[in-house]
Amino acid sequence: MRSAIRAGVVPAYILLCIVLGGSTQGYWGAAILQLLAIAIIGWSLLTPDRLHLSGPTKGLFAIAALIVLLPIVQLVPLPPGLWAAIPGRNPIAEGYRLLGQPLPWLPISLTPYDTMATILTLLPPLAVLAGMLIGGAYRASWIVIAVLLGTFAAVLLGALQVSSGDPVQSPWYFYSRTNHGVATGFFANSNHLATLLVASIPMLFALVSEFRKRSKNASSESALMLMAIGAFLVLLVGIFLTGSLAVLLLALPVVLISATLLMPETIRLRGPLIAVAVISIAAMGVVYMTPLHDKLMSSNQTSFESRQIIWSDSVPAIGDHIALGSGVGSFQRVYRQYEDHSAVTRTFVNHAHNDYIEIIMETGIPGLLLLAAFFLWWGSRAVPIWRSAALDRYAVAASIASGAVLIHSLVDYPLRTAAISSIMAACLAKMARPRVQEDSETPDLWPSTRHAAI
Repeated sequence: MRSAIRAGVVPAYILLCIVLGGSTQGYWGAAILQLLAIAIIGWSLLTPDRLHLSGPTKGLFAIAALIVLLPIVQLVPLPPGLWAAIPGRNPIAEGYRLLGQPLPWLPISLTPYDTMATILTLLPPLAVLAGMLIGGAYRASWIVIAVLLGTFAAVLLGALQVSSGDPVQSPWYFYSRTNHGVATGFFANSNHLATLLVASIPMLFALVSEFRKRSKNASSESALMLMAIGAFLVLLVGIFLTGSLAVLLLALPVVLISATLLMPETIRLRGPLIAVAVISIAAMGVVYMTPLHDKLMSSNQTSFESRQIIWSDSVPAIGDHIALGSGVGSFQRVYRQYEDHSAVTRTFVNHAHNDYIEIIMETGIPGLLLLAAFFLWWGSRAVPIWRSAALDRYAVAASIASGAVLIHSLVDYPLRTAAISSIMAACLAKMARPRVQEDSETPDLWPSTRHAAI
């Protein structure tokens, strides 16, 4: 009983993140998740039987530590002669001179309060990493089930949202600033619900594959496949309800790659399917990054043209702050200095709709190096997971789901929500510690010992 409760900590927390962590507008939900995250991190570090960290897990924690350390360093006050010499700070120094005031000590971040607030948003994914890799408080199948439960609930809520007579006045939308008229589920942004849906596809396939191995007869396997098809159709319907063209295009390669999880290990079709998936991703880019996108997109979504304007306006900002960045969380305020003021309307730009552009602008060269280190780690884990003779389907699914999130981040910012960042952290933790010997494992759905959670 005690081991079962322990194994349910991280899955329950991820489910709570999906329900409460769909937007930064949910202050009380964010506060609850952050307080619980502190408790999980503290418990994981203090538990006497914490897990040993292997090489990949140490590498992942090193990257996570640097991600947390970077904004903290940006908050350290610097003497006037030092911060005034940082590229992009000359207008601030000139402002003090015009006022006739001496230059004070200031941090690297141009928006220190926003940077402090952003640091708190890192707590949920850190809690998932600590709970899984240090505390061992999870079961892989339970995490998948938690994600799928949250996803199906979000699709049901999305169906209620789109069926409302007056979407603007509908009580089914949880946030004041949201995409009325399309499904957003527990999120404020329909694209983020779409990210959750596409990330759930490989998880569903992995869960079905594991259950198929343990089915005792043909009738039970047939019933399982019927339920799996129904669940898959729900995910596809949910993607259509979000109106996200990017994820709709991304779903095809994700489904193709995920299909390898259902194939017998003797069938070697991974290479051709992955090749088709890569071609599909390239085709997705061609469709999405051209004016054809605007002809296919619904009017309430950010168009390619508007994204292109945001990206082009962000380039000078990156150039001015490339050395050390403008400060984590500063994009919205800094971007206003570079946008075309004659084209400003009541609609404001809160993010770059390309997380990599936003990260580079806010963190500069240090953030760019961190991105490179992360992608190097991710690739070094994904390749051996796919090549392993003892296939860990949950680890493979984690690589597919995390890859889908990383691709979608090229045109959006899903990792800015606690819901997606916690799922991403779970995927990375599973990739860092895949199951080594599948056949010798206790069935993953019913834990009997602590070691079965690894």
